[in-house]
Amino acid sequence: MPAAEQRQWLARGPDCVYLHVVAKPGSARQRILRCDARGLLIELNSQPSKGRANVELIAFLAELFGTPRGSVTITRGQTARLKTVRIENPQEARVRALLQAYS
Repeated sequence: MPAAEQRQWLARGPDCVYLHVVAKPGSARQRILRCDARGLLIELNSQPSKGRANVELIAFLAELFGTPRGSVTITRGQTARLKTVRIENPQEARVRALLQAYS
C-alpha cells in the first residue's frame, strides 16, 4: 500500500495535526486497536452518553501526543463514532512514533 494511502488518518496543518478517529466506546480497555480505511480505531472505556467518551478521547490523545487537553479538540463528529480531531503543537517525536506504529 502506498505511503499516502496508509496515512489518510493523519493530516498535518500549521502547528497542528488532524486525526481521523473511529471511537469505540464501552470497551474493556483504552487503546488504539488498529488503523483501518476510516481512521484510527480507538477503544474507550466510557459510554457515549453525556459526552463522556469524547472527554476520555481528548484526555487519551492529549497524553499520547504530549500536549495539554486544551490543545485537543473534536472538530467534526461530536455525536458520531467517526471523528476528526485537531491536536495543536504535538510533540514531533510522538507523531513520528505513531506513524511508525500504524502506517
